[in-house]
Amino acid sequence: EIYMGDWSSDVCSSDLGLLGSNVDIKLVDIQRVEVLRGPQGTSFGSSSVGGTVRTIPVAPNLDAYSAQLGADYSVTSGPGDYNYKLDGVANLPLVEGKFALRAVGYSHEESGYYRNSAASNAAFQAAIAPWGVPQNFATDEAGLGDYYARGGRLAALFAPTDALRFTVSYLNQKSETDGSPLQNVGQFEQVMLRLPPEHAKDGNGAAFWDADLELVNAVVEYDLGWADVLGTYSNIDGGSDTAYTVFGPFFPLALGARPVSFLANMTHTEDVGELRLVTKLDGAWNFLAGVYTESKDDAYLIPSTIWYGSGASNPYAANVRMVGTQTLEYDLKQTAAFGEATWEFAPKFALTGGVRAFDFERNDRSAGTGPFWGNYDIRGSIDTSDEIFRANLSYKPQDDSLVYAGWSQGFRLGRAQGLSPPNCDANSDGFVDGMTLSIADAQQVVSDTVIGRAHV
Repeated sequence: EIYMGDWSSDVCSSDLGLLGSNVDIKLVDIQRVEVLRGPQGTSFGSSSVGGTVRTIPVAPNLDAYSAQLGADYSVTSGPGDYNYKLDGVANLPLVEGKFALRAVGYSHEESGYYRNSAASNAAFQAAIAPWGVPQNFATDEAGLGDYYARGGRLAALFAPTDALRFTVSYLNQKSETDGSPLQNVGQFEQVMLRLPPEHAKDGNGAAFWDADLELVNAVVEYDLGWADVLGTYSNIDGGSDTAYTVFGPFFPLALGARPVSFLANMTHTEDVGELRLVTKLDGAWNFLAGVYTESKDDAYLIPSTIWYGSGASNPYAANVRMVGTQTLEYDLKQTAAFGEATWEFAPKFALTGGVRAFDFERNDRSAGTGPFWGNYDIRGSIDTSDEIFRANLSYKPQDDSLVYAGWSQGFRLGRAQGLSPPNCDANSDGFVDGMTLSIADAQQVVSDTVIGRAHV
């Protein structure tokens, strides 16, 4: 299951995800990838409205030693450079048939191929002129968007009997992106100001994004004969640091050329556990039942917002360089129970029904200081319980073909809405500006439901 997240720094609406973006875990030594069309809410929960993708790594081999090395090399033309991949895998059966280790290591680099033409773009130069930006912050530079990823995975498998297996794995990945990999003028071209010295990293004034992720997973599998039991627990601990300037794709050129820089860091911690039982009875009926729990904490912090034009031209506060901070954070706890029943009512025909009941509580906080963000501190919480359902009819004319029609519900958890009336209700009429939505109603986003129908 892949977690998809997003964040927004808008005062009227904010949400966070894992490190503020999709996490690009490198798929090295993977056995298979399973894709289930969504919604898959009854079996896999709120992260699977569009479907579920399960990435299955190669398990440790209990009986054979093995080692693999792989290398790729390429060159990106134009403003790009070389790219490479180095992958290594080793399998060590320490106790034959009972205990084995499998280790994976990798190092990947992809060259940047974006050009910054801030110094030679006449329109951009005209836009920054009123702000008194020193010319060394508007330069021409190639090769922006260099990306590096280095990581590894270690898995241990212990099988004391043919029916019982324990697997523990640890994954760590660090990545760096130097320069913003985006275009806002010509093809593979951008006009962006460089970072002020307070936000520059290792003397490099281009925007950057550094991320670090650790994932620990423990799995127990037990074959009861009449059913399989699967228990799993995962801990995710990640963080990222980034610095960037206001740029054109999200702002008009006149605003995008303002010399404002943001230093930010994100943290994400998550604990997830699940226990499920799947029967394999010889009769017409089979069942799935399980329980699920998760605890999650996310924070997106901007401890420094810098104005680095001339002090007199600062529109937020004259002659003030540090113009504010912002905090967006939430914590979530969820428990759920789910089950399915399958009835083979005729040869090659099966009817399945499923239900998931869940309860969650989420607390949000949005706060800002200084003239850029405004001074506010808003907190809210939401506590909801609900149920969703699934039905499926399938026909299997032969072993390698399946025809089915399904109806299923998926859901997305709600949240408290970080809302600042001074920013969202300037005329103080009790409604969000430009909308018929009241400030009171806008304080909470209720959980929503998606229904998928007739997949054949």
